[in-house]
Amino acid sequence: MRNKLNKLAVAIPTIGINTGWNADPKSVVERVITYALFFIGAIALVFVIYGGVLYITSGGDSEKTTKARNTLMYAVLGIIVVVISYAIVTWATNAPGQI
Repeated sequence: MRNKLNKLAVAIPTIGINTGWNADPKSVVERVITYALFFIGAIALVFVIYGGVLYITSGGDSEKTTKARNTLMYAVLGIIVVVISYAIVTWATNAPGQI
């Protein structure tokens, strides 16, 4: 029985599970920024939906319509900023002649 356990203990490290994580600082920073931008983009998308609901339920009230339009405008602006930020991060991390 002990011999079988020893064989199993030796075989476990050879499984080679690849988690895909790279521990160098550049990859960690890139991954953190990517996840942060994804989270911010998701929040902006929620605000687009919220602004749409506000606009639909405004019932012609100009104050509510203005609030809904501003919410939609700033949410779309946030999505544009996130997309541009992601493009800059991707370009900077894949640029030739890296530091």
